Amino acid sequence: MGRNTAEEEATLARAAASSYWSESEARVVLEAYEASGLSVAEFARRHGLGAQRLRWWKKRRREEENSKLSFIPVHVAAPPPREVREAPAGPASMEVVLARGRRIRVEPGFDAGEVARLVRALEEALTLPASVRIHLASQPVDMRKSFDGLSLLVRQVLREDPLSGHLFVFFNRTRDMVKVLWWHSGGFCLFSKRLEKGSFRLPRPLPEDTGAVTLEAVELTLLLEGIDLKASVRRPRWQPPPLELPV
Repeated sequence: MGRNTAEEEATLARAAASSYWSESEARVVLEAYEASGLSVAEFARRHGLGAQRLRWWKKRRREEENSKLSFIPVHVAAPPPREVREAPAGPASMEVVLARGRRIRVEPGFDAGEVARLVRALEEALTLPASVRIHLASQPVDMRKSFDGLSLLVRQVLREDPLSGHLFVFFNRTRDMVKVLWWHSGGFCLFSKRLEKGSFRLPRPLPEDTGAVTLEAVELTLLLEGIDLKASVRRPRWQPPPLELPV
């Protein structure tokens, strides 16, 4: 059955004008989003929707689908030769391949709960356009600062444009509170999280001679999830050589 475009557009318009989506409205919005092939941010921008609300409904649908009983095909391999079976067992590792092609190599002695958290965080990692960068301030910030104070720090300390649409991440001195500032659709947005116990673990030491360092979306997701990245090993990736322009 084909999609009713007129009804779909009407539902998208109602969703954009409302702060609450019914189950039926959310279903139509998610179907339109999946059919568009766009990112969450771009689809929300084009239709005047709240990107955070769309991500929430997307996550809820995924959790509902994952909770359903399902079967997967299993291939039973032939048993190994006798000499292999009788050889003393050594430490073994495994590799987890995620839906989007990311791979996690788990070494012996892993904690199953931590691996589950890591997999969930990577699957739900922030999806940002390639043009959006994440800047982490290298110095602690007074968390009493809000939109105006943080945007001023971005200009004066980080030497960046707070209206650029990039994400700017700030921690307090004890690193039990984080704020993320960004510009979206004509106004500043501010995400804040305070830990009731413990502190955030940064992926690497921050240099004191620079205003900020750049993070990847996956690194920020794992950081906010409380997953320690210091023991992780980044595999080398190819980078194109600098472009030499003719004089």
